[in-house]
Amino acid sequence: MSRAEPKPFTLNAPVRGYYMSQPFSGRIVALAKAGANTQISIQLDEPVDTVKFESFSNLRHHIRGVVGPDGHSPRQTSDGTPHLIIDMPSG
Repeated sequence: MSRAEPKPFTLNAPVRGYYMSQPFSGRIVALAKAGANTQISIQLDEPVDTVKFESFSNLRHHIRGVVGPDGHSPRQTSDGTPHLIIDMPSG
């Protein structure tokens, strides 16, 4: 039984995942190849708060990042979690 390869990213495609450990859904609005990685820009359906403190917020409506073929960004938080994780549907 062979494992299905992830579908490549496509402009205007809906996506789901996690940004700074917060769940999101949105649509891809820009793409650019960066070697084996992809620079991706996502317009979010609902804003994501990237701050974990109750007395402060930083709502993002749009996110940008670089992800590998697995949908994970090489950049990570101090606990080793990728900044951006995109759920990759199999094709």
